[in-house]
Amino acid sequence: MNANIYSLILDARQGDLKALEQLYITYKDKVYALALTTTKSAGEAEEATRLTFMQMCDQIGTLADPDSFDVWLQYIALNESNALHRSSGHPIEGEAPGSYEQRIEDDFFLPREYSERHDLSYRLRLIIESLPKIRRQTLILSLYNKLTPAEIAQIMGCPEDQVISRIRCTKGHIKTEIENREHETGEHFSNAALIPFSDVYASLIHSRVMSAQTAATIWEQIRAYAESRHNKNDNKRKISVGVKAAIIASIATIVICAGILALLLMGPKFSSDKAVASEAAETTAVTEAATQAPAATDASATDTPAEKTPAAPDPEPAPEENAARQSKEPAAPASDNDGALLSAMAGTYYVPQIAGYTHSTLEIENGTVTQSVFSNGAEPYNKSESAEIDSVSAVGDTVIRYESSSGAAFSGTYYGADTPISQVPSSTIEYLSGFNRFDFSGSTLGITIIVDDQNICYVKNN
Repeated sequence: MNANIYSLILDARQGDLKALEQLYITYKDKVYALALTTTKSAGEAEEATRLTFMQMCDQIGTLADPDSFDVWLQYIALNESNALHRSSGHPIEGEAPGSYEQRIEDDFFLPREYSERHDLSYRLRLIIESLPKIRRQTLILSLYNKLTPAEIAQIMGCPEDQVISRIRCTKGHIKTEIENREHETGEHFSNAALIPFSDVYASLIHSRVMSAQTAATIWEQIRAYAESRHNKNDNKRKISVGVKAAIIASIATIVICAGILALLLMGPKFSSDKAVASEAAETTAVTEAATQAPAATDASATDTPAEKTPAAPDPEPAPEENAARQSKEPAAPASDNDGALLSAMAGTYYVPQIAGYTHSTLEIENGTVTQSVFSNGAEPYNKSESAEIDSVSAVGDTVIRYESSSGAAFSGTYYGADTPISQVPSSTIEYLSGFNRFDFSGSTLGITIIVDDQNICYVKNN
């Protein structure tokens, strides 16, 4: 697991809202994709996403092993999605094993047009949506959420071999259905560039993720719920502490009163017993003194205690020491708008998208961030908004975090080309990999990107 995610989970278990928000940003697309695959309804998928992350807020404190977080969260999402699907009156779907004879051991390839042509993407979507629910869920967990067969088996409560067989047969069925449709329409792609089905599938799913506005609205509901739950727990703890204090005070009062009462009742007897005991002790002492020889007095006369020399006071610190002490006081914080950091981030960035869809660009220049949105579709439009960068700080050697005012221009995190892959959120890598344009096989990122607070990736337009 990514060290940053591991740290976020530990902080979230302590009720850190910022950590909860970062986990939501990282995993919301995976949860929503599973919910949408299950319900085939955007409204129900949004509700399942909201309920899943509320459950996360409730139960993350009980998660013993942070390494199992991904599987644990997908298990919650699967249960919430299935419950919503059942409550909407959908019939229970069987596996229909007889329809899945062909098996694909690894992967198969499709013409690039399936990622670029809307009609072919829609055809593939209909083929996938016609699959039984359990096969759609297995496919999304494997190809988009990147879970292993063993992890999927743990989530779905079935043997690992069954998951492997289900994935292979489902791929085989999809390949057969695609070939049948191409035969019916007479389409041929003999000279087309081929890309793996898994990449086409990931691109298709990612094109249907929640909008930034919807994701932000859901987070506000989750945040309000988490804050309310945190406040209730605080009140319970305060009440519990108050009750304990009252109980302890009451017990202490009872003990003190009982002690005083006992002393009052035993007072006369105690005084007479003490007098008798004192008289007996004096008689014994006189008898012992009369029978013993007198002790020598020379040693006692000369054995006088030595005078204690007072400790010397600490010397006054030298002037140069005072200067050194003063120099250790914390220095004034660096300016938020640090020129070197802003200069490193400066440039124009774009969102890699499928042809024909809406595009976005992000430009950072002179302490200002500008987002421009335009479309190549049938109804082209252009929109551009700017905001000042309020603060900027170095998170690492090649990672810079900047904050801007609200609006179309978002706050975000800049990742330089030399950023280690381990420091880049896995969802970012999956997003960029889904478009089959970048190679992340090395140890560093290799490209310059900005990920805004809505989890949108902007790639530097070199």
